[in-house]
Amino acid sequence: MISEAARLKKNKLCIKALDLFASIYGAAAGNLALQVMAVGGVYIGGGIAPEILWKMKDGTFMKAFKNKEDYPIS
Repeated sequence: MISEAARLKKNKLCIKALDLFASIYGAAAGNLALQVMAVGGVYIGGGIAPEILWKMKDGTFMKAFKNKEDYPIS
C-alpha cells in the first residue's frame, strides 16, 4: 500500500518512506558488495525489488549503493 501510494503520488509521507527505504536498501547492498569484494557485478534478488522496480530505476538506490566516499579502501 505504501509503495503504491508513493508511486501514484497520493501521499507525501509514503513518498518519503519509500525514498528512505530505497536509500537504506541501496546502501546495504553497496556495503555487502564491498564486504564480499563483488568485482563481477551484483544481482538484487528477492521479492522487494520487482515490486518497486519503478523506484529502483529513479536513481535513489544507485546513489546510495555507490556513495562510499566516506569509507575509502586503502
